[in-house]
Amino acid sequence: MRLWEVATWAEVRTLTGHTERLFGVAFSPDGTLLASGGADATVRLWEVATGAEVRTLTGQTEAPFGVAFSPDETLLASGGDDATVRLWN
Repeated sequence: MRLWEVATWAEVRTLTGHTERLFGVAFSPDGTLLASGGADATVRLWEVATGAEVRTLTGQTEAPFGVAFSPDETLLASGGDDATVRLWN
């Protein structure tokens, strides 16, 4: 996954960790975290400022197609091809 500076379209950094293609990404409301869901059936959390992977969330048996943070950033939702929605604290 690549992050780009929108004002200049310069690439900021590349985030690696997923072993298959990505389906969904979401920035946390405060912009410090990025969540990504991939065909490898994982949801990964990243620090935007450094590109460091914070955590890998497993539990979905199929690809999570969508990820979303709650407005207060206390929950992350992921929904996928296994017909489930998971809430992560």
